[in-house]
Amino acid sequence: MKYSSEELGRQAGILMRTHGLLYYAVSRVLTEEEGFEGGRAVRHWIRIQANWRGEEMKKAHTALRMPIDVEHIQRFWDNALSDFWYRKEGKYTTYDVAMQVPSCAYADVWQERDWWMWGHVYCDELHQHILEKYNPDGVVVIPECLMKGDRQCDFRWILPPFAQMKFDDVKDDYPGQDHEKDYLAQTPEEAQKKNIRRGTRLLGMELYMLRETLREYFPERQEELYEKILKLLAQERAADFVRFFEASHEDWKTFVTKSFDLPFIAFEAEIEEDETELKVTFSDDPIREGLAYFDMAEEAYQFMHQQCCWMSEEERMPVKMRFEKNAEGKGELVIEVV
Repeated sequence: MKYSSEELGRQAGILMRTHGLLYYAVSRVLTEEEGFEGGRAVRHWIRIQANWRGEEMKKAHTALRMPIDVEHIQRFWDNALSDFWYRKEGKYTTYDVAMQVPSCAYADVWQERDWWMWGHVYCDELHQHILEKYNPDGVVVIPECLMKGDRQCDFRWILPPFAQMKFDDVKDDYPGQDHEKDYLAQTPEEAQKKNIRRGTRLLGMELYMLRETLREYFPERQEELYEKILKLLAQERAADFVRFFEASHEDWKTFVTKSFDLPFIAFEAEIEEDETELKVTFSDDPIREGLAYFDMAEEAYQFMHQQCCWMSEEERMPVKMRFEKNAEGKGELVIEVV
């Protein structure tokens, strides 16, 4: 399907809600089940994924011959943020980036669920740890934050004049990594598609880091907690699906193709349809790619399959979903009207 730049920007925001829902599920289950130690595990999960992301952006930007400064980390961020945020005018320079963000899809998710404090924890932990790994001389501060009840997030990313901007200690590429393919685009539409794909791939990394965190902090309960977290994620995704579908006043096929919370454009999907069913065949699977970096590619199938099962169990869902592999080994998402 072809999407306009505006439609792609909207889909990026929908994807970011899915990231926000995953964090909500992780932080809620772990703090309710494990108390203080659960909170420590949440922070650890944020930090290790942030460290990985900072190192990966440093590696990619170095390969693309970009300086490792605060302007380039913002202009070539690894997620879809630059296209789903509505930003006021800001300042973007080598040593100083200042920007105000009056709306954010992550914040929307957490505010709707009265999850203010842990949303604030995420913002504080994530951005500083990403920047520290990207360029250890960098500092980011957020004196105003939507998750503190302020009217905007006020970001300041700073490098001192003496900061190093070229590094030799970058990580090796994972097999098949292509940084030009990941980041460089000729049109705004192509750039947004790549942003969405990178953002979807990050979900695979987040799932791997979640497993590692549970293994380290709660080895005897790791499988139980992992299932509880992903089941809550599915329930919250289903609740979002129902709410936004009812508000859209669209027919179910139009809504699904435009507003599914893992945008089909990220998977280079082929869509077949009849009156009662959509079959979406994934030619590409960025979630699987993200997990394959850690030799866990098959986890992607299990994740998609189980999410569809759990989402379909929710009473108000207007559709049923299932995810299987076809004869060629490609993932197929089948969505049927109830």
